[in-house]
Amino acid sequence: WAIRLESTGEVVKAKIANIEILGAQILDGTPTERDTSISLDFSVGDRVECLNYHTIGVSGPKFEAGTVAKHWHREESWPRGLYAAYLVQLDNGVRLHCKNSESYIRNSEMPPVTIQFKVGGY
Repeated sequence: WAIRLESTGEVVKAKIANIEILGAQILDGTPTERDTSISLDFSVGDRVECLNYHTIGVSGPKFEAGTVAKHWHREESWPRGLYAAYLVQLDNGVRLHCKNSESYIRNSEMPPVTIQFKVGGY
């Protein structure tokens, strides 16, 4: 997870178990939603732009185009009861967990990526 150290302001990656020990603020992409009964703005299959928190501390946060793959996703390693409102498959292949907020996910006018393979040759 991307976190900002409270002592220095430096952005680093850390495991969730170490966040309290480090004294840190969790940054974008961290699952925070607990109420999975609320209505979401985007449907599975919708084209969206999602804040790519993997770029925090590298090139700065940026929105990238992708497709909503799942609602109310959670990983086994996450604390009990925490969910990401959206699982988004970016066009570059990266999977992101997005919060239900316009600050993290928005409508996209980008067409879906199409991949074509030539069978039996190069």
